[in-house]
Order: sequence, then structure tokens, then C-alpha cells
Amino acid sequence: MSEPGSQMPGAMDAMARPDLIPSEYLQKWQSLVDLMAQLCEVPAGLIMRTLPSQIEVLVASHTAGNPYMPHHKADLGTGLYCETVMKSGKPLLVPNALEDIVWNMNPDLELGMIAYLGIPLYWEERELFGTICVLDDKTRKFAARYVDLLWHFKDVIENDFRQIQRTRALEAEQAHLQEVFLRSEQQQRQHRQKQQKHRLNR
Repeated sequence: MSEPGSQMPGAMDAMARPDLIPSEYLQKWQSLVDLMAQLCEVPAGLIMRTLPSQIEVLVASHTAGNPYMPHHKADLGTGLYCETVMKSGKPLLVPNALEDIVWNMNPDLELGMIAYLGIPLYWEERELFGTICVLDDKTRKFAARYVDLLWHFKDVIENDFRQIQRTRALEAEQAHLQEVFLRSEQQQRQHRQKQQKHRLNR
């Protein structure tokens, strides 16, 4: 595990702060994690976002028994399920942390979440965003169909990431062109004023 306060390798920059993600995507992802939790029959479905030294709940399912709330943060380097997923870049399945010497001290046990299934999310190919995961308060081995379901939702979210980036790139290009146009207009106006002043002084 990394030391508390350390940054996850490949952690993303400010481009994907939740306040910079359009609300329509957050609403879409809310419906997605609600459906994910329902289909997986778990109390908690989450989209997690990595920060320089913490991990944050970006979206939490509206399901009975979910102890996680949006914007809740936890320090890295404390034995979190999601941190292992982010560091390894691989899925993680923990059927029952209480029966696993590797996981029987992890912080999520304080919330009663003993079973975990999660996979990493990437903002870009190698730029880590966080995880998408489900947690349960009872033993779950999570059959292959649930793993496939999370991979499907991962694809949906990462496609949304790419669309957000395309939209931002287009907006930036439009802003640049507008700036060039306004600068050109100003220069032409100044040139006409100089010409007029020159004629009046002849």
C-alpha cells in the first residue's frame, strides 16, 4: 500500500473534478449506479474518484442500506479495496473480508461492507480516474455475470469521459477562434482610426 498522503500513479489532474463534469453526466451516472446496485442485489454501488492523497465518492447508489454518501472522502494508504484496484489496474473480488487475512482490517468493515467487486476507471488510456464498484454486507462470490455487468458500465462511463473531452476541446477551439476574431476586429478598427486621423491632419 502507498503511504498516507502519497499520490496514486497516473492520477488525473483537475480536468475531471466533479464540479467540472457536466451535471447531465452525473445524473446519467446516478441512474447507472442505481441500476447496477439493483441488478447486483447489493446495498452499495459507487463511482469513486481519486484525489492527490484521498479517494472520493463521486456517485453513490440510492439504495437501502448504502452507508456511502457523495463527496465522502477517505485517505489513501489505509487499506481500502479501491486503492488496490487503482494501484494494480485490475479487477478485485473479495467475497468476505472477515475471512481474508489480507482484508480483515480494511476500513470499509467499519461500515459493514464485507464483500467487494470493483474495476478501475480511466479518464484517458493511462490516466486514472478511480473505480466503479459494488459492496455488500454479506458474503458474495459475485458470479461472472456481475463482473461482466461492471465491465459494461465501465465502458459506458469511459465513453462519456471521451465525449466530455471532445466537447471541451471543441469549446476551447471555439473560444480561441472568437478571441482571434475579436483581436482582428480591434486591430482593423485601430488601423481605420489611424487612417482617419492621418487624413484629418493632412
